[in-house]
Amino acid sequence: MEKLSYQIIRNLPEFLKLEKKWRDLLGLCPCHTIFQTWEWIATWLDTHEEKPYIICVLTSNDELVAILPFHEVSKGIFSILRLVGEPDSDYLDLIIKDGFERRVLNFFFDDILEETSSIGIVEFDSIHQESRLHSILNEKSPEGFNLSISKKVCPYISLPKNWDEFLTSLSSSTRYSVRRKKRKAEKDFRLHIDYAKTEEEFSKRMQNFIEQHQLRWQSMDKPGAFARDSFTMFHETVGLEFFRKGWARLYYLDFDNAPVATYYLFNYNNCLLFYLSGFDTAFAKYSPSMILMVKAIRDAIEEGMEEFDLMRGSGDYKFKWTSSVRENRSYKFMRDSFYVRTYLLVNRIIGKVARGTKYVPERLKVILRRILPRKIVRCFDPFFR
Repeated sequence: MEKLSYQIIRNLPEFLKLEKKWRDLLGLCPCHTIFQTWEWIATWLDTHEEKPYIICVLTSNDELVAILPFHEVSKGIFSILRLVGEPDSDYLDLIIKDGFERRVLNFFFDDILEETSSIGIVEFDSIHQESRLHSILNEKSPEGFNLSISKKVCPYISLPKNWDEFLTSLSSSTRYSVRRKKRKAEKDFRLHIDYAKTEEEFSKRMQNFIEQHQLRWQSMDKPGAFARDSFTMFHETVGLEFFRKGWARLYYLDFDNAPVATYYLFNYNNCLLFYLSGFDTAFAKYSPSMILMVKAIRDAIEEGMEEFDLMRGSGDYKFKWTSSVRENRSYKFMRDSFYVRTYLLVNRIIGKVARGTKYVPERLKVILRRILPRKIVRCFDPFFR
């Protein structure tokens, strides 16, 4: 059997040369999602320039068989490898030609990783349930590494042939709410429900959506997804690129011509994927999100789509529409070293403190600075400032 060979790409000009090969190889991967497309990955890298990337390109007999897209997070004394697109992608995966999965992963752990001792942690986050990597990653035990596995549910709706059939699948209370909420809104306002049809409208509605999303989360003392400038820039760019390809939709609900709610969805492989939402909390009693959800699901059914994917997260509102779930699995391979173990321990402590209180006492920071190794303190520099 021909030994695999590899090339590491770390700069944009070399990465951009991969476009055709990337597209061709992705077409050979039966389980790929929109989050592995060239458009998503290239735009993410372009708008996250602060994240150094390591793209591993593997060949066999000069034939491209795999692309492993990672970005590197430096912790000073070691680095963490994460898949490109994390944490903004609901379904992540490697791009590997069918049948080469085991050989590629064995080569990655036994050869590539062996040569990079500075890598302390490798994360395969949010791997889609249909991915062929699961059986291999579950049994991997590279020498000198420990494995941690976590799961997240991803509700989805297998769409029936018509709307009436879908309605009968809902609970009586949900059917009642669907009708009552819309009637109540129609009594008080003139409703306009649709999705953006032109580039100009899409860009305008995107700005409305970002504002709605942020105001809603800030009202709960949370930062919101668009608190990061890189996240905002990424979706302003990739959203428009997807729209031009027919891959993105911004559903909106207006009351008397004023924007009230927006859904940001992706349309890919005969499936409508629910990514993010935003709504004006002043109109919460009308359940604008429920009104929009009805429109989006009904459109998907009438267009003959196979599935409406609510994606990762176990919010109660998702289970009003379905009881079907998939599982994303995340695999974290951690080098068995003092600094990695200490880093993980401190990370858990800081996480618990942050969840328990809005402000971390300065006295606690002083104590931790005194008892922890200086190199570990530098790993958490933003926390200790």
